Amino acid sequence: MNWGYKIILGYVLFAAFVFTLVFKMITSGNDLLKPKYFKSGTQVNEEIQLHQASLGIENRVSIHITDRQEQKIEIRFDSLSQNPQGAIELICLSSDKADLKLKLNPINENGIWIQKIKLPDFHLGRWLCEIRGNVAESPFLIKKEFTL
Repeated sequence: MNWGYKIILGYVLFAAFVFTLVFKMITSGNDLLKPKYFKSGTQVNEEIQLHQASLGIENRVSIHITDRQEQKIEIRFDSLSQNPQGAIELICLSSDKADLKLKLNPINENGIWIQKIKLPDFHLGRWLCEIRGNVAESPFLIKKEFTL
């Protein structure tokens, strides 16, 4: 085989490699963008004000990974006099398909309100927990990050 055939064979192999990567990129999907990613300025300002108003409650909230094998986590509300009501959104920062929305329905165990959650898709990485709700007619918004 002379050097001309070697150059052409190298070019064909390189082109096949590039086309393989392009095909994988096109078919993999894009999980990094959510459909409603951009919000209006008023929505962002309301969210910031609500988050600042609920800093006292945010200091009482903690997230614990209770069992990695069973894929369970707990969200604890310490020292709250009344049952918090609302919704929880667990957002996986690496995969849009693993996101989870739940109703906030904690159980009181010795003065601590605990919400137990079993994750159906246990993706390792960083997660964002967004909790919206009310405690004693006062609204709150809590955002916490945790790593699995």
